[in-house]
Amino acid sequence: MIQKNNGQQNNIDAIQMPLPLSGDKETALLIEQLRYLKLPGIAEYYELTALKANKDNWSHVSYLAQLIELESNLRKEKAVERKVKAARFPVLKTLEQFRWNWPKQINQLQVKDLFRLQFIKQHANVILYPSPMSRPIL
Repeated sequence: MIQKNNGQQNNIDAIQMPLPLSGDKETALLIEQLRYLKLPGIAEYYELTALKANKDNWSHVSYLAQLIELESNLRKEKAVERKVKAARFPVLKTLEQFRWNWPKQINQLQVKDLFRLQFIKQHANVILYPSPMSRPIL
């Protein structure tokens, strides 16, 4: 019997465990199952992560947590890509592509701090306006 944390017991015999397979068949089955479960990040990085886990003596839980984190990050990135594509922006510019040498009086640290979005948590507003000598940019 297996004892769960919440006090309930499960019979391990009720779970049918597959017979061990040889290396290539086992790998092919694992990849197939990961694709069926729609876990492409784990399918792509499990071997590389396993080598790192073995080298650094990670526990099984740490190895699994790293794989789940990789999958989660991949899904977040894909979600952002889908949202940007759905927004149909004519041009996509990132903060890294911004020309900090124009306008000359821009406070780079202040602008980068705005991108941390702390003003949202503080329920504050941000107003960007040009200097009196420049023309407005929309």
